[in-house]
Amino acid sequence: MIQKKVNLFRIIPLIIFFSLILLAFIALKSYDKDNIPSVLIGQSPPPLLLEELGNFKLLDKRDLEPIKENILNNFSKSKFLKKITKRVANLGLN
Repeated sequence: MIQKKVNLFRIIPLIIFFSLILLAFIALKSYDKDNIPSVLIGQSPPPLLLEELGNFKLLDKRDLEPIKENILNNFSKSKFLKKITKRVANLGLN
């Protein structure tokens, strides 16, 4: 029976990686999401100024109207998109 030596240079990065994942998970679970201080609460959002990019024109509501029905049909057929839509509806976008 031949035993292979375990190379520490291969194990140490894995230990560090998984410990960072564990630390991030613990930090995210213990953080109070309802108590986030913000200066912008209660104010209107800043204006969104878009410019044309090269030869592409900016999209408008009128540009999206012809494909709106196609987008809705794709959402209604896709199981994955239905699952995401239900989750967003139940939990919100927070």
